[in-house]
Amino acid sequence: ARDDWFGNSVAAVGDVDGGGRPDVLVGAPYNDRGGSAAGAAYLFRGEDPPGSAPVAIYVGETANAQLGWTVSGTGDVDGDGHPDVIAGARLQPVGALSAAGRAYFYSGGAAPSATPIATVDGHAADDWLGNAVSDATGWYLKGVGTALVGAPYDDTYAANAGAADIAGLASTASVPAPAPAVRALAAWPNPAHGEVRLAWPGGAPGTLRATVRDVAGRRVRSLDVPEGGVALWDGRDETGLPVRPGMYLVSAVAPDGRVLPAVRVLMVR
Repeated sequence: ARDDWFGNSVAAVGDVDGGGRPDVLVGAPYNDRGGSAAGAAYLFRGEDPPGSAPVAIYVGETANAQLGWTVSGTGDVDGDGHPDVIAGARLQPVGALSAAGRAYFYSGGAAPSATPIATVDGHAADDWLGNAVSDATGWYLKGVGTALVGAPYDDTYAANAGAADIAGLASTASVPAPAPAVRALAAWPNPAHGEVRLAWPGGAPGTLRATVRDVAGRRVRSLDVPEGGVALWDGRDETGLPVRPGMYLVSAVAPDGRVLPAVRVLMVR
């Protein structure tokens, strides 16, 4: 229809329906099927002649959600042998969080369903999660479908600093963040000339224990980082001497015992 913006996003998504030829997914973020500018995405079979109707139409949940702003293949997320697809609705509200954004996984198969098998949600209002989506197959396990989902206005580390989530299908038919989500440790400046700030947005009540090690695995310094706070590493070891230039690894364990991804810090003098 007029002003649908059909073709705002396009993706080659593999043989989603198993028909023997690659299929294509096209976004129309201002389509009104689900409400004004709720958005839609259209899956077309590769084996059908030009001008054929789509085999599936994925529709936005609410007005102005703009589903289809971005679309992508994801590989086989649900393990049924067919590639799956993802579509971003960057302005979809999540509960009371306006424009938090949501991305939808849809399963492949001979008759692809327009009901999502999983969703990924923005963490806060105005995150715009789903403003970008991409295939990240193999990120966790070789051959296992996964997606990368961008949220350009996420405020986790700073106002509108942005974030990207890696999402795959867990044992349940949804992809929420862990409850509660334990955020990753951040370090800046990096490279550093002496002082490094270690920030932990939190996710588990208490204080996080961070350990700085050199490339040989030797412990250099330990620091406590409060939930939602910042700790300062002054670039010195436990004896008070400045560390040598080079790469250092900062590992951390949350108060509930969960291990956070390690952060590499380059120290220069």
